[in-house]
Amino acid sequence: MKTVNNGNERMTAGRDYINEWIYFTYPASNIDYVFPTQTLFYNYRDRSWAVFNECYTTYGQFQKASGFIWDTVGFVYPTWDDWNVPWDFGTSTLDQPLVVGGNQQGFIMVKGIGTGEQSSLYIKDISGNTITSPDHCLSTGDFIQINDTLGDSSGIINGQIFQVRVIDKDSFFILSDDGLEWTGTYFGLGTIIRLYRPYIQTKQFPVSWEMGRKTRLGVQQYLFTRTSDAEVQILIFLSQNQDNPYNTGPIYPAPNTVNSSLVYTTKMFTCPESINLGLTQFKKNLQMPTAVQQEQIWHRMNTSLIGDTVQLGITLSDDQMKNIDVVMDEIELHSVIIDLSPAGLLA
Repeated sequence: MKTVNNGNERMTAGRDYINEWIYFTYPASNIDYVFPTQTLFYNYRDRSWAVFNECYTTYGQFQKASGFIWDTVGFVYPTWDDWNVPWDFGTSTLDQPLVVGGNQQGFIMVKGIGTGEQSSLYIKDISGNTITSPDHCLSTGDFIQINDTLGDSSGIINGQIFQVRVIDKDSFFILSDDGLEWTGTYFGLGTIIRLYRPYIQTKQFPVSWEMGRKTRLGVQQYLFTRTSDAEVQILIFLSQNQDNPYNTGPIYPAPNTVNSSLVYTTKMFTCPESINLGLTQFKKNLQMPTAVQQEQIWHRMNTSLIGDTVQLGITLSDDQMKNIDVVMDEIELHSVIIDLSPAGLLA
């Protein structure tokens, strides 16, 4: 964490008394941004935590009132005849206080309501693939969605997801696989939704160490809430290596070998694996007759990998981050069952 240049003044915190959460925001980017760029989220009830790459310069509380007041009574009862409740009937109550956060560009958002994202940056100018947004606080590799732009190319830019490459604190490139580029005049009103790549990693499990043996990882089962057509990326790490997954890239030890076997896939569907994914009626999974009606679905991954330790990671790949149906869907993991057995002797 950066503590130079009035570091303490660049930190802020907010507390959610209802959910028992605390947000700590601080500057942590490699780029020398003026504003904080990261949030430590801590659940002090179960002592869990997470880190979010986001920019909030202050926190506060907002307490919404239900019911209506004189200024809004017409939205509830259009005419006096429709207002058929007694005068002393209490219809307005204060809801529980919510935590709100404000960012460096003046956007205010409610925290802790689902996992969806809202517009949090504005676009000052667009020239080709260069976006100008003062003090954007983005990092190279981040993903964004552009909306509401007015101009000659708004039809091909609005609603699209792009990966960014930062130029400086006020501008960045948008990278497009389809060659999309702004042409003509930009008239303003463009906004940016910052899309966050989730990443959950378990601890390293030394399952067979006490026997002086390695561990073989077999079949895994993941219980996800049913989605319409979303998916995630499952990464498997072995032998105390938390950076290089073994079920992606070349098949070790042979170099330049493309993985095409199911043993080495990283894709895990969270939706019914049926004709919605392009499968024919004759190739659909046997679970499908009931899966389309279930709230939660078990999904299998078949592997046969050996390591001193076993560690799992769940995230989204670059292709999944660019898929609007995947990145905007709610992903909820309930349980994991993994098949582990002793393997060869430890080196």
